[in-house]
Amino acid sequence: MGSLGDNPQKVPKKMPAKRAQEPKWVGLRVAHRVIITRAMVIRTEQMARFGQSARDGFEARLLSHIEEFFPVHWRKVGQERMRAVVRLGITKAGSYGLETQREIYLFVSLMLYLGSHFDTDGQLPWAAASLNDTAETDAFMRVERTYDLAMEYLERVAGPAGQYLMSAIERFAKVAQELNRGSSAPLADVLRWTYPEKYRKLSEAQVNQLARHGQECVKKYDLGSPLGALLCAELAFLLGHGFPDDPQFSWAADVLQNPEFSDPGARLTTLRDAAVTHLSHWSVGTGRSK
Repeated sequence: MGSLGDNPQKVPKKMPAKRAQEPKWVGLRVAHRVIITRAMVIRTEQMARFGQSARDGFEARLLSHIEEFFPVHWRKVGQERMRAVVRLGITKAGSYGLETQREIYLFVSLMLYLGSHFDTDGQLPWAAASLNDTAETDAFMRVERTYDLAMEYLERVAGPAGQYLMSAIERFAKVAQELNRGSSAPLADVLRWTYPEKYRKLSEAQVNQLARHGQECVKKYDLGSPLGALLCAELAFLLGHGFPDDPQFSWAADVLQNPEFSDPGARLTTLRDAAVTHLSHWSVGTGRSK
């Protein structure tokens, strides 16, 4: 998604004397790996043997670290939804053979930066390729390399200080207003105008995949018009293809899965308004929200 909220920073090999102030993601890759030390090499199978208290302790440590290093995400998502992100991350990480706490931590960090379903997102084929690289037998090396690729990608797509992403969010609000007027612009033109830096990284096939995603979203959630397909494709473009089921963006599920909406037009309008409201509240990299 180009990271809403908090900028990645380079993780030093040793604990720094103090946290960097107002870090950018140019060459700085966070103290997110500061806590990922050899002491954290305890596997999920060991946690299972130790019992519920060990699992709860790991969740608590991970949540505490997210609160410190992803403060905007923490405030906007909330503790309970973030707990759902962590639990989803533990399950998804396990499917890639990522079992130690440090491996799971990096995987969850990637979820926060790229969307909780980044590993199956057709916009990010390099992520799945890296995580599934059978030539690399060391699981930590695989997830660490995926993390480094993500930082390089975000620097190019979101901008050194997140400025490209924030401009894209502002343009998205304008696109939403056009939807209200019944805009019929081609999807590719809308994506290119909304977020040109990210659009340039997409192939024609990937743009077509986003279009199909939008059409499937309309059918699944009864949004009832081509405008619904465009909105869903735009949100998948900005937030990741799994945004309807992503606990980071629970506002989307609250609208799309609400049985009280019998009118597709009302559901579409509510989704559009919720997206504009929630996205406008994110602020990149400062540890503060608007």
